[in-house]
Amino acid sequence: MKHFYGHKVYVQSCGVKPGERDPFVTATMDEMGIDRAMMWPTLMNRYCRRYYQSGDGRFRATVDTDLDFYPAPRPSDVMLRRHPLNGTIVLEMKFSPRDAREAGHIGGHFPVRSTRNSKYVTGM
Repeated sequence: MKHFYGHKVYVQSCGVKPGERDPFVTATMDEMGIDRAMMWPTLMNRYCRRYYQSGDGRFRATVDTDLDFYPAPRPSDVMLRRHPLNGTIVLEMKFSPRDAREAGHIGGHFPVRSTRNSKYVTGM
């Protein structure tokens, strides 16, 4: 989102901890008029993330490994079922639009194909 819209949007990830509500999510849903009582998580994911940054600070990369997905239980469910993605590695590059050409050159040095990825869609 920040790559495409810069400072026009606010992007934040939220985590799920039993018994706690994320104030950002609460404020956003209240602003949009969404009744939180009718909402519940649909997916929880877990992964190990490592961060890297170029010496000049223009490029950042994250590498996610050990991805696990858990369909989130509804209040009537008792157990979480783990769905690991063994061997899956997600490499994400972050950069300014003005550096897109050079980022493409950097990405070309990895022996993988470039795709779009959504942990949420993969987990569902």
